Amino acid sequence: MLHSNIVIPNPSAHTYPDEMPTEFSTLLIDPPWDIQQKGKYGAASHYDLMTMKEIKALPINELLTDNACVWLWITNAIIPYVGEILKAWGLTYRSNYTWCKTKTGLGIYLRNSTEHLVLATKGKVKLLFHGQISYGFFPVQDHSHKPEEIYPMIERCYFGPYLELFGRQRFPFWYVWGNEIPSDIAVENQPVPEYTEHAREWLTKKLAEATDPEQIKKYEAMLADVTKKLTNPESEVKNE
Repeated sequence: MLHSNIVIPNPSAHTYPDEMPTEFSTLLIDPPWDIQQKGKYGAASHYDLMTMKEIKALPINELLTDNACVWLWITNAIIPYVGEILKAWGLTYRSNYTWCKTKTGLGIYLRNSTEHLVLATKGKVKLLFHGQISYGFFPVQDHSHKPEEIYPMIERCYFGPYLELFGRQRFPFWYVWGNEIPSDIAVENQPVPEYTEHAREWLTKKLAEATDPEQIKKYEAMLADVTKKLTNPESEVKNE
């Protein structure tokens, strides 16, 4: 019996905030890594990749509440870099969850049949469930498609508000940002083709909270881009 497939969500976590939050307590990230992804069968044939320098520069800390957790999808090739990534984001490593795939994957030394979710924290975040095991057997779907079972597993362990970065589909009670879906927030230097009204509300609040002149200038530019795309949906900008 694969007990890891039995996921009981935390009912109290299943609610959207009354207003669009400016910070999030739980963040799920699936970056388009460029390490060992440029070959014939790599991710480069599916979407644009980001360098390690670009990923480390993402403003993760700005998106988080004082006490928050981050779940970071990595491949086996990224394991040696986890420490420096978390340090750049101001996070502390806690544990990892392993997706055991039901098919043989690619690989040079070993055939990779797993991916991992690194769990890291900022501050002191409350763990809601202490019985979560660290692996799950889930089938492989289309390229880079992660198991849907991951979302209720995270919800069972930690409170929201929830945000997914580099998301490709929308799940209940989760806000999302990505190049392939209307996004609920905006990320500096990473414009996406389409936004929701949530993004304008989020930036308006961030701008109202900002006191540093550089931050104000940054949020004004981002808000202008979001407003333009909401007004003119056909104006697309490729995510670099």
